[in-house]
Amino acid sequence: MNKITFTGVICFISLLPLSLFLTSCDKKNESSHDGNADPNPISNEEKNIHTMLGIDEESSYDMISITSSQKIYDISTDTISCVVTDENIGKGFYYYEIPFIEFYSDNNKWERLYYNSDRLEHAQWLFCGMNSSSQSTCTLSIEMKRVDFDFVPGNYRFVVFTADNTLYAEFELQ
Repeated sequence: MNKITFTGVICFISLLPLSLFLTSCDKKNESSHDGNADPNPISNEEKNIHTMLGIDEESSYDMISITSSQKIYDISTDTISCVVTDENIGKGFYYYEIPFIEFYSDNNKWERLYYNSDRLEHAQWLFCGMNSSSQSTCTLSIEMKRVDFDFVPGNYRFVVFTADNTLYAEFELQ
């Protein structure tokens, strides 16, 4: 009796990881509007690039802005982009390298779309900064073919995460 019970427990333990894997596979695309989750916050260990570059980090992140490269994009465009700027000259900031996209739905709320960037599995926090008398800027792009959504004309926005806040830039698809 003990041998049979022991064998049953071993079989159960062996099949458990497989069943969990198969269950998670079924839930991957339950909704076409399941968007990317917010990235994990930047860790203190990741916030060391600016010291190696000799550039001061933005202390309050309140002078960082975002704008869409265009206010209106053609619905058939291949790539959309936004520019993130630190107005505090000589300072830099940390940002998550993948921008996200949201659309304004018929439910009168912003809904995050799933963007499958080729960097999604390896995405990290980056530093944007210049040790000069000009503003620090970086341009982030989204390849439309990598967004799991059938685009329709309407209002959309970029979502960009910095170490201290989340930035939004609206645009329209026509």
